[in-house]
Amino acid sequence: MSEKTTFKKKFRSGERITGSFLVLPDEIVAETASLAGFDYVIVDMQHGLFGHDTMRRMVAAVELGNAAPIVRVAPGDDYAVGRALDAGATGLIIPLVNDADDVERAVSAATYGPAGTRSFGPMRAMTREGIEYFNSSKDRIVILPQIETLSALENLDEIVRVPGIDGVYVGPMDLSIALGLQPALDSDEPVFIEAVDRVVAACNDAGIVPTMHAGPQLAAKRYAQGFTAVTIAVDISVLKSGFDAALVQAHASPN
Repeated sequence: MSEKTTFKKKFRSGERITGSFLVLPDEIVAETASLAGFDYVIVDMQHGLFGHDTMRRMVAAVELGNAAPIVRVAPGDDYAVGRALDAGATGLIIPLVNDADDVERAVSAATYGPAGTRSFGPMRAMTREGIEYFNSSKDRIVILPQIETLSALENLDEIVRVPGIDGVYVGPMDLSIALGLQPALDSDEPVFIEAVDRVVAACNDAGIVPTMHAGPQLAAKRYAQGFTAVTIAVDISVLKSGFDAALVQAHASPN
């Protein structure tokens, strides 16, 4: 059983897993995050500060540890879907989807024919898997449309039943904005709580995995709400908090 098959089975098993999120263009950060013990590491091509070549190197660096590399692609870019998978990504996050048609198009872009439209050229992926990658890729790739718009909430029941997806990924910042709130990882506002609970219920009904972007302080809460995969750390935030903590400790030291 390959590492990628193992991750998808673990992801779909209902076991609680944790991930980290990378926006800084550095392979050493990617390798360090993977070696820290996360189940998956997300390389962000939507807001991350890097392009394709750096993404490819970061995916390879994540694979040096035990984590599964997942790429969040740029919105509405079917070409980027295939490129991320060709680079060796184990999974995809598809941001800013609004309806089932958006999700179906992304799934098609990630799937070889005749069922999909992905072009065959898995340059790096095939060096690890061989030609068998053509047949096995559909059983190894995790696909997660991101729920973060009002349209996605309105069409949630159709989105979660699109064949080929493994779960959804809640983006709380944009979801908060869409609901008329300030951008935040969490909110006590009923409209936010109801939206989050609705995502979990819809995923459970459809037999897919509810996944959410969070922080370490929110992990227990999200698991208790029914999420089984929670992203708890962003590299740039970890870096800043580490610097802040070092300054506080230094300034508190006795003279």
